[in-house]
Amino acid sequence: MHEFQTHLWIVVFVATAGNTLGALITYGMGRLIPNKKQEARSLELLKKYGPITLLFSWLPIVGDGFCLGAGWLRINFWRSFLLILLGKFVRYLVLAAVSLHMFS
Repeated sequence: MHEFQTHLWIVVFVATAGNTLGALITYGMGRLIPNKKQEARSLELLKKYGPITLLFSWLPIVGDGFCLGAGWLRINFWRSFLLILLGKFVRYLVLAAVSLHMFS
């Protein structure tokens, strides 16, 4: 495997791990919020579409709201973890594929 490709895979895995950890911290912060009415757009989407919304936790602005809302709504941690991880991995996989195409 070309050295660039090897480094790209390392970047994908490190970026996915770091970004997922950050999202899980946000999820944990959501668990600390008392059950009070909250009307954030991301929370509305999370209530409407359920945990699958966490696949889009990589989106700017609303993505953090999805993670926070998932914690606040007490969505199962492991389900949340897997959906967040998958969404973020696919994001970095796409970015890596684009980079590989651009720099190969």
